[in-house]
Amino acid sequence: MQDMKNLKESVKTKEGKVWIEGIDKFRVDEPLFEAVRIVLNYHGEDYSTAYIQGISGAAFRLAGPCPCAPTCSFAMSTEELIELLGYDAETLSEKTPLFESFQGWEDPEWISANKKRIEQAIPFIKNQIKLGNPVIVWGAFDVCEYNVVCGFEEKTKKFLGRGGSSGLDSYDVQDENYATKSISRCGYGKEYAVGEKIKEFDAEKSEIAALEEAVRHAHDSQNQIDDYSESTQWKIQQGSNTYGWWIHKFGLQELKIPEMGDTYCLSVYRTTHQAASTFLLEIAFNYPEAGENLVLAAQCFKNEAQALNQIHTIFVSRGRRIKTSSSEISTQVVELFKEAKSYYDKGITQISKALTSIKSED
Repeated sequence: MQDMKNLKESVKTKEGKVWIEGIDKFRVDEPLFEAVRIVLNYHGEDYSTAYIQGISGAAFRLAGPCPCAPTCSFAMSTEELIELLGYDAETLSEKTPLFESFQGWEDPEWISANKKRIEQAIPFIKNQIKLGNPVIVWGAFDVCEYNVVCGFEEKTKKFLGRGGSSGLDSYDVQDENYATKSISRCGYGKEYAVGEKIKEFDAEKSEIAALEEAVRHAHDSQNQIDDYSESTQWKIQQGSNTYGWWIHKFGLQELKIPEMGDTYCLSVYRTTHQAASTFLLEIAFNYPEAGENLVLAAQCFKNEAQALNQIHTIFVSRGRRIKTSSSEISTQVVELFKEAKSYYDKGITQISKALTSIKSED
């Protein structure tokens, strides 16, 4: 962990512009935890993208199809991950408006309270940057995702930093109140500056817990649909049941055009499930009694991710979601969804076997 003196040495200033050098870019398209990896790496930790995706549970998550799924279906919160890794998560004392007061996304009181919260956060964020501490901020560059703010321009009221789809080649520049664009969709989250390390990270306990949650989540029956008739109404699905809905939706006689809930979920899960493969290979050597099963699971998730990537490529042409469909496209994506489901289910089975072997050694 870098001390505060060393952090300040990374801060640069020029003509009213203040920024921290050396902040990594996003290396996986994921909205809740990659920002934590970036900030902790800056603080001296060497966690890989795959490892953070794995222990957070994001690598094994599958829900939807709804644009909110990658941010609403999670094993832990962003703050809980920071604390799991042994760090204090510094944020403002003021509370984000609670959903108990939520009366709809267009509720004037809800919008006003969230805007006030963002206004209060801006000085906190700038002060942390002056100290050499990048801040994890909800919606700073990408709507409804956690980004990393690592600079600002006082004169133009701009933030500089990294996002999942922005700031990949160089620091992105966005209005300091850009987070207000997320309010009408999902409100405002929080902002986190990683503080002191207050405890040691228990890697083995966290890795096993992540594998156990992966298995539990895969078999989650929340809102499970048993009868996929053509009149079936959409309900958010969890785990393997998510594939059931996709297969049903794009297998209907009436051709379905992919919606944002399809393409956004796919854009995330095709990268996080590839990270699942890498994570499993990273930890396989730690559990020799279960190594073979973990390696087999890794191959399954790699194959699943490849199938998801193929579907996403079909649905998103030249950066835009397709607006028409055909029976050929529907047939192709249904087969790919079935293939992805098969690999996902097999991967989870191998993880379950690995857990049995690990526990038998205890």
